[in-house]
Amino acid sequence: MNNRILLSAVGIGRAHSKRTLALAKRLQEEGYDIYLCLGRRDCKIARQNGFQNVYLVQEVSWIENQYGVDVIRSGLNILLPTLHKSSLIVEYKSSLIVEFVRRYVQERNIKNKIKPRVLVSDGDIAMLRVGKRWHEKYVFVTNVLRPQYKGFFRAVAKLPQYLSERYMKGAEEIEFADLPPPKTISLYNLGNWKDFSNLKFVGPFTDMRRPEGVEDKKFIYVMAGGTDENRIRFFRTIKPVLDEYCRKSGYTWKMALGLTGGLIEKTDLHEVYRYVDQETMERFQNECSFVLHRGTHLACLESIAKEKPSLIVPTKDQVEQEANARRMQELGLGVSVEESELEGLPQAIERMMNEREDYSRRLREFREYAEEFNGLEKAVEHIKSLLS
Repeated sequence: MNNRILLSAVGIGRAHSKRTLALAKRLQEEGYDIYLCLGRRDCKIARQNGFQNVYLVQEVSWIENQYGVDVIRSGLNILLPTLHKSSLIVEYKSSLIVEFVRRYVQERNIKNKIKPRVLVSDGDIAMLRVGKRWHEKYVFVTNVLRPQYKGFFRAVAKLPQYLSERYMKGAEEIEFADLPPPKTISLYNLGNWKDFSNLKFVGPFTDMRRPEGVEDKKFIYVMAGGTDENRIRFFRTIKPVLDEYCRKSGYTWKMALGLTGGLIEKTDLHEVYRYVDQETMERFQNECSFVLHRGTHLACLESIAKEKPSLIVPTKDQVEQEANARRMQELGLGVSVEESELEGLPQAIERMMNEREDYSRRLREFREYAEEFNGLEKAVEHIKSLLS
């Protein structure tokens, strides 16, 4: 009997691949044969996690510089190739259309080779096109439906957004990995969700059960994101601000840059690591007082799962992060500070300290509500129902 499932994820951030690998593991435990289409970094992670049938496919991504998303160049790159820095090296980058077509052809050929019974895409629009074009059953996993682009990028993104929605509406189901309104973290990138009759709010894939032994060791844990040069610049920008605050308050701070290597710098006030493994990251999240992050969907959920207030400094012009930061502040789960106004960060921390009991209560109530959904298991059951 053919029990093959082909899963894919875009390589932007941690959330897409982490959800996909968690879903793949659970489906594998249910007896299905798993095949994965991933970018270079995520292929390595998948193989380290024991997956055998892993295919490398073309990445499709916008352009970021040290300050955030390069809106103008990203818009022009839809049609035109360019040069950009990747891992501090200048590289040639094909246009987004060429990248998309290349990925589509690769995934179509892989689909024809393995003949899966269902396709599962996390943020991968090319895989959605494969499903719709070749009349396959396909499922879309996402936490964004209609990104609230601004200015120039809003104009040039209209056609890609139209095509994306057409493919999304053709899916058997859209597994929206967030809570239903009004508790949705991604509310401002949801749009009029009632236009999608196949949408299911399954809940977070993140384990929302609060682990035992969570404590407060009076330090701030900083999570970086974006390109390598963006991470390094962010570290250099926040270092004097956090050092000054910690010098006066008695706190310390720890940061993981997500680069290759170990400890970069250690003083009485801070510890900065190029890279920490998953176990160390979770220990830092468990033991810190607050988490300072960029506002990615995954970072928001992980902070809630640990019942830690969020200090959010979104990447400039990264619409998902800016929207999540705004939403987390509205829900009373964190405070948003623009990078251009980091001098106000100490005041934001003090405000959270003074209202710590209120933050703890709201985080506990929100986590307990989210725990009831168990989004990963719901998605597994939905996919299994398509194969029965």
